[in-house]
Amino acid sequence: MLTDKSVKALQPGRTLKRIRDDSKDPLLVGFGVQITPKGTKAFFLQFTSPETGVRRYHNLGTYPGVSLAVAREAARKARKLIQQGTDPMEQAERVKAAERAREAEEASIGTMKQLCELYVQFLKEGGKRSAGEVERVFTRDILPVLGEKKARDVTDDDISDVLASYAERGALVLANRVRSYLGSAFNFALKAKSDPRWRKRVTDFRLIGNPVLVTQRMADVERPRDRALS
Repeated sequence: MLTDKSVKALQPGRTLKRIRDDSKDPLLVGFGVQITPKGTKAFFLQFTSPETGVRRYHNLGTYPGVSLAVAREAARKARKLIQQGTDPMEQAERVKAAERAREAEEASIGTMKQLCELYVQFLKEGGKRSAGEVERVFTRDILPVLGEKKARDVTDDDISDVLASYAERGALVLANRVRSYLGSAFNFALKAKSDPRWRKRVTDFRLIGNPVLVTQRMADVERPRDRALS
């Protein structure tokens, strides 16, 4: 039976050597340690795949980074999966594939930068005179703060923080305009997928609502002034 002392004492030979644990534990059948000619020691579990019928060696970690006790526990967990009809190596590949798919899906979700750019493009193609101003505001004040954030993750607090930065310097009128620009940008992104003109051009933002709607507009800052002359 393998011990910490015996694993540590293993010396390399000219070929790969595998030493079985010979434990009485039925969950450790096929468990052992191997050592390469270069001296690398790794724990393994040899088993017949219940999914493919192929004889396999499952790497359980390299010694001494993985201890004998930890490797034995990993072997027991793998053997339980095998008894349930699951190949632990195939299962690990499925988990990795699912994680890669999740990462790819997450990467495909549009950022705030993409949302702003899309809206500016919409304004330009529509010949809107405000396009240049909106683009300048977004580039100067919005993108440095929120540009890399997923648009779906932008909250009303994020929007309120941006608007507060205008209020702090007394630019209340501009705060209202930026609020309007952002609200319109989110509204456009929410509807673009259903617009035949934009459906194939728009990024998937996964938006479920417009975070600007619950923010407060600066009241009474753009009231028309009394005329001095008739």
